Amino acid sequence: MAGAGTGKTRALTHRIAYGVQTGAYDPARVMALTFTTRAAGELRTRLRQLGAAGVNARTFHAAALAQLSHFWPQAVGGPLPRILESKGRLLGQAAEQLRLRVDTAALRDAAAEIEWRKVSRMPLADYARAAESRSLPATLPAERMTALQERYE
Repeated sequence: MAGAGTGKTRALTHRIAYGVQTGAYDPARVMALTFTTRAAGELRTRLRQLGAAGVNARTFHAAALAQLSHFWPQAVGGPLPRILESKGRLLGQAAEQLRLRVDTAALRDAAAEIEWRKVSRMPLADYARAAESRSLPATLPAERMTALQERYE
């Protein structure tokens, strides 16, 4: 672990470029992974400047989606299911169906609650109890947040 500005990206890109230039790495078989699109772009730029343009630099999500797209037809068959860009629109539709009046901030809070619940591996039935002790938006108290998540699912 290292903080911002400590040279993590520099160390990583120089190490990859050195491996490519010495022949230790085939650039077509190296992938640099990061969390954000911006960081992936920075990795690509630096690798290109260091002579390792053939190295793939992606976000974890982009790499996973590329693999899923490639292997889905062989492993499962049929077209790849549609992947949502964000849950916002779907949550908005769910809120509308429940006749809940929520603003964009409340929908963002609801999306964060869904992520928290899923990362916690908490079934929706258990969430109703846990939500009572969580800080929720005034427009979405525990009962409404649970109903919204149920509708979203």
